[in-house]
Amino acid sequence: MDELANLLEYRAQRSATVTLTCETAYIISLKLRTADAKPRRDEVTRAICRRKEPCDTPCFDCTGRANAVVRMYGQHYDRLDLKLPPKKARR
Repeated sequence: MDELANLLEYRAQRSATVTLTCETAYIISLKLRTADAKPRRDEVTRAICRRKEPCDTPCFDCTGRANAVVRMYGQHYDRLDLKLPPKKARR
């Protein structure tokens, strides 16, 4: 799985086209759904807050504990820093 991720990242950084087999596309779709199901930090912060009335702005303690939980699940894809190169002009 890591090899596939590295290959896709390598090709994307070079603005290269990637063609997937049906099986590979299926595996990637499952992984994307799994990543989407992972809790976001703000969701975890609200869930673990010990106050009777959750804060409008989460405190440092709750945010720190929520960060630890989210890291255990792995980084959520919407928090990734995607820096793709500009598309190459076609000739």
